[in-house]
Amino acid sequence: KLDEAKVSYEAAVAAYTKAIELGDDLNLAYELAIVEDKLGKFAVAATRLRTLAKATTGVRPDVLKKAATKLTELATKIGTVTLAVKPEGATITLGETEVGKSPLAEPLFLMPGAYSFQLQADGFQSKTVELTVEAGSESERGIDLEPIKISIDTRPPIDPVPPPPKPQPPSKLPLLIGAGATGGFLIA
Repeated sequence: KLDEAKVSYEAAVAAYTKAIELGDDLNLAYELAIVEDKLGKFAVAATRLRTLAKATTGVRPDVLKKAATKLTELATKIGTVTLAVKPEGATITLGETEVGKSPLAEPLFLMPGAYSFQLQADGFQSKTVELTVEAGSESERGIDLEPIKISIDTRPPIDPVPPPPKPQPPSKLPLLIGAGATGGFLIA
């Protein structure tokens, strides 16, 4: 029966997702979050409920109240992680998925467990950060990427190569001898 329920919930996720894509009824996001919760996708459900709770229009007051209550309940099953990465614009990746660029607009909701974040920014050394998340925990992590150091060697070379010798002009000796002999013949 558990497998049948899971298949039914997966079908409901697909149906709600399609309905949300095709329409503009934000109240469906609450129903989708409830199904995701039943599937054990607590972090996904919490992220959806947080987005719903921030909506200023298009959500019924009773749905907002239920969403806030459910979000509080889910907070005990997941961890909340805030990553403050410098420099701004650094790419934050979790596994193969890009989470976003720093600064992240919202803290991350994560299931309990160990995580490995990769951080990259142009002109900075990449860094991998390992985090362990516990249910009900909230943590903030500040991470500064190190600039790539560029060193330029301004010392002169140890064995400088001497410049090639200048070519010698042709000798004028044969010309002088020829002129002297010609002058001697003329005098004689």
